[in-house]
Amino acid sequence: MTLPEPAPASAQWIVDQLAKNPPPPCPVPTLANLVVLDRSEDAHDRADVLWLRDDSYLCLASISRVNGGLTTGFSYGSIDSYTAGQSPSTIGGLRRPSYFTVFPVDTGQVVLQDGGSRFGPLHQRTVDLGAGRAITVVQYRYAVEVKLDPDSSVVELPPREDPDHPAHLCPVVQEPCRLADVY
Repeated sequence: MTLPEPAPASAQWIVDQLAKNPPPPCPVPTLANLVVLDRSEDAHDRADVLWLRDDSYLCLASISRVNGGLTTGFSYGSIDSYTAGQSPSTIGGLRRPSYFTVFPVDTGQVVLQDGGSRFGPLHQRTVDLGAGRAITVVQYRYAVEVKLDPDSSVVELPPREDPDHPAHLCPVVQEPCRLADVY
């Protein structure tokens, strides 16, 4: 499926990385069907993207540089399964996770509530699926580096501001908020 706004030519390294081993249900991405949500600007060491097989199937990927090499994690499935989920999809290990939430409409701006210093920044794009349908995909990470205790392999996640009120992603349209925090 070709999108009205293709990814910029500077994203070719992302297409090349994803083309090495795309998950079987997803087509090999191209600049014409790739949406870049977030990427490092100065080096080819981080990117979070989506692309479509068709107007009902979504492919997500997160690329990170780990120990000098690029690793790529994928998530894929029907758009309906993503929009029905109330928790984000997580791609990547505990040290460098990327979170993706998919809303079933053009939400306008999405804001983070009760997670201001734990997550951010938010990156979002609205994708026109045609026939009056659209989705809004929001991607985010922890705002600070996740720490790993080298002696025990225990991961120390950034603390919640208020344990009784987890972070939520809230659109400005009349769409319900979604849980931002998975742990």
